[in-house]
Amino acid sequence: MQRRTVVVESLYSMFFSASRSSNYRERALMVLVDYGGSTLPVIAHAPWNGLHLADFVMPMFLFTAGVSLAIVYKKIPNRYEATWKAIVKAAKLFLLGVFLQGGYLHGITSLTYGVAIEKIRLFGHPAGCINTITCIPRIAIGYIAAAVCEIWLPCQTFKKEPFFRVYIWHWCAVILLSAIYMGLTYGLYVADWKFKDLYSLSSLISENGTTIHTVRCSNRGDLGPGCNAAGMIDRYVLGILHLYQKSAYRNLEECSISKRGQVSDSSPSWCYAPFEPEGILSSLTASVACIIGLQYGHILGFMGSIINKLAPNPELSPILKSMNIQMPNTSTSSTSTVNQKR
Repeated sequence: MQRRTVVVESLYSMFFSASRSSNYRERALMVLVDYGGSTLPVIAHAPWNGLHLADFVMPMFLFTAGVSLAIVYKKIPNRYEATWKAIVKAAKLFLLGVFLQGGYLHGITSLTYGVAIEKIRLFGHPAGCINTITCIPRIAIGYIAAAVCEIWLPCQTFKKEPFFRVYIWHWCAVILLSAIYMGLTYGLYVADWKFKDLYSLSSLISENGTTIHTVRCSNRGDLGPGCNAAGMIDRYVLGILHLYQKSAYRNLEECSISKRGQVSDSSPSWCYAPFEPEGILSSLTASVACIIGLQYGHILGFMGSIINKLAPNPELSPILKSMNIQMPNTSTSSTSTVNQKR
C-alpha cells in the first residue's frame, strides 16, 4: 500500500509538477488573462469564434476538479451518504458564487445596500467570469455531475474486471451529455424574439423610455451570437434580465462598439442583446470536462499500480527514472517483510 502511494504521488508530480506550483501557475495564468487581456487582445477571451489563451483557464479548473474526485472517492462505504454530502457541498459552492456577486454590504460611495433579485446573475458574476472565484457556480455544476458518476456508475463486481470496463458507464455519461448538447444545439428551433435594451443610448423605436430590438431568426442549428439555441434556452428558463448584460461578442467587428462602450445604431440588433456564456446548455460540456478529468485521475492510479509491478525489474528502472517517476524502495520493503516473518 505504501509503495503504491509513493508511485501514484510521483505520477501526479510528473503530470502536474508540484501541486502548489501548479496552483500558482494557474493563478498566474488567470491574473495574466484578466489584467493583460485589455492590452493584448490575443490572450483575452475570443469574442465568439476562435480560441485564445484565456479560453483555456476555466476548462483547466474544471478538469482539475474532476481529477481531485478520483482521489476523494477511492472508497465509498455508503453511496447514499456520499451522494448527500456531494449535493450539500455543490449547493454551498453555488450559493457562495451567488453571494460573491456583491451588493450585500454598504457601498463605498453610498449607504445603500442590497441585491436586485430581478437582475441577479445566477450562473456567474455580474461583471463576467473575471476569475475562478466568480465562476464558482459553474464549478459546482461540473462537480456534482462528476461526483454522481463516480459514486453510482462504476461497475463494482466481485471478480476483477478490466480497467476501462469498470468505468464504461462514465464514458456512456460523457456520450449522453454530449449527444444532448449537440441535439439541442442543432435541432432546437429558434424563433424571432424581441427584448428591451435598458442600457443603450441608441435612437431606435422607443416604448416607455426603453429601446425595443427585434432579432430575426426562424431557423435551427445557427451558431451565431443572436440565434443560437443556448441563448434561447437561457432566455426562457433564466430570464433575459438574469443574463450577462455586456456580452463578449460586442467586441466583434459587426457591432462596431465605440470607445465609450456603446454599440452604434447601424449594428445588428443582437449586438445589444445580453448573453450568458456560463448558461444552462454549456453546463453540459462543463460536466463533460469534469468527468474526463475524473477519468484522467483513474488512469494515473492505474498507471501507478502497473509501475508498482514493474518496479523490481532492474532493466526498466533507468527508463522510469528518466520519466521523473520515483521508484519505491524495494529493498527496504522486502527487509521489513522478512523481519515481520521472523
